[in-house]
Amino acid sequence: MRNPNGYGSVFKLSGNRRKPFAVRITQGYTNDGKQIYKYLSYHATRKEAMQALASYNANPYDIDLNNITFSELYTKWSERHFKDLSKNSIKTYMSCYNYCKPIYNMKMNDIKIPHLQKLIDGSNKNHSSLKLIKSLIGLVFRYAMELDIIQKDYSKFIKVGKHVVIKEKTIFTDKEIDILWKNVGSLRYTDTVLIMIYTGMRVGELLNLKKEDVNLLEQTIIVKESKTAAGQNRVIPIHSRIKTLIQKRYENSNSEYLISNIRNTKAFNYNNYKIKIFDEIMETLNMDHTPHDCRHTFATRLNDAGGNTTAIKKMIGHESYAMTEKIYTHKKVTELKKTIELVN
Repeated sequence: MRNPNGYGSVFKLSGNRRKPFAVRITQGYTNDGKQIYKYLSYHATRKEAMQALASYNANPYDIDLNNITFSELYTKWSERHFKDLSKNSIKTYMSCYNYCKPIYNMKMNDIKIPHLQKLIDGSNKNHSSLKLIKSLIGLVFRYAMELDIIQKDYSKFIKVGKHVVIKEKTIFTDKEIDILWKNVGSLRYTDTVLIMIYTGMRVGELLNLKKEDVNLLEQTIIVKESKTAAGQNRVIPIHSRIKTLIQKRYENSNSEYLISNIRNTKAFNYNNYKIKIFDEIMETLNMDHTPHDCRHTFATRLNDAGGNTTAIKKMIGHESYAMTEKIYTHKKVTELKKTIELVN
């Protein structure tokens, strides 16, 4: 039975081919009236080819988009989607995209559940990072659905596993801290891990710390931005072991922040630092820690060394107090310094 005009056609190609039946449609005409064909797909049997042609006519799509790769579609998606996002959100998506390399050059139509699951399983990232990567893949797949490039969103079936809540925090051992010190000069941003271990700052507090709040003369840090009221405007003495690390960061940063991004111009986005910096350092040095373990290590080491409980609470921000001249006399800061120097 003859197909309707404009429906497309199926015909068998010459030669010995594994998939000899081609599906094609007319995309226009030359100046002399000859048809311009676009090929949709190739199949082993005529029946499969006819089904593909029928599927196309039931839901027509752009032929060029039909062959688009994940990387190409991500670029199209980002051009539209990034317009309404903050710079930090864009950086997070770009960081997640870097972990999708195994499917960069695959056609969207060819990407199935095993490809996506293998990508996730092979990324060796923690639960929160995997959720971010899955979220990005899902956004690209939904965009493909909008453009009728794919008929099914396989990203919904990606499994990142259950988030295991570790009730008891794991501190850095003395051996691990020694390894961190040995890699300060060779592994980028290792100094930031040590700074957190020797100050007790939360990762967000460190990333938001401005140079104006670092007093190299008095060797103190004032943490102004914190997620708790008790943590705001607290003073932390700079431990003698990280004095040089702080000073180098202070002198080499081209931004107002002590810890600058990779381009050394702006503050780090938390997710970007967590995924691209901290997790990479842990993986390289064969360690299994979270940024919060640095803070827990600080408090535990001081406590084990017999540090003053009140001083420890003040430095980590577990006790409400105001940053006033009345409270922070030179004597009080001296007491904090004595406490912090109990650990090596």
